Amino acid sequence: MAKHVAVGAKARVGVFTSQGCKHCRRAKVLLRDREILFVEVDLTTRPAEVRQALQRFTGRKTVPQVFINRACVGGADELCGLDESGELAARVRDAERQESGPFPEEVEELVVSSAA
Repeated sequence: MAKHVAVGAKARVGVFTSQGCKHCRRAKVLLRDREILFVEVDLTTRPAEVRQALQRFTGRKTVPQVFINRACVGGADELCGLDESGELAARVRDAERQESGPFPEEVEELVVSSAA
């Protein structure tokens, strides 16, 4: 069964969430059901600057925001669409061959610095 892992771990999928969000829950359940290892970053516990910077980076202010191999693929609806088309499995397989984490460097730095 897939589970959350710490930021910086070998997961190639990352999900920005907030507590109590039903769409975030739906995205996480899908990833767990598909046994896809992912990093969760709960924006509820981060400074407002993190959410603002993420919005500037992705152009979205809603959660969840799902990243695969450093690319934002969208939210829960887009993740479900990728799953239904078979593209999710293909993207995760491709990502597992890479050495990078789930988030672009700019986003990763933001996540790590806000966790301190």
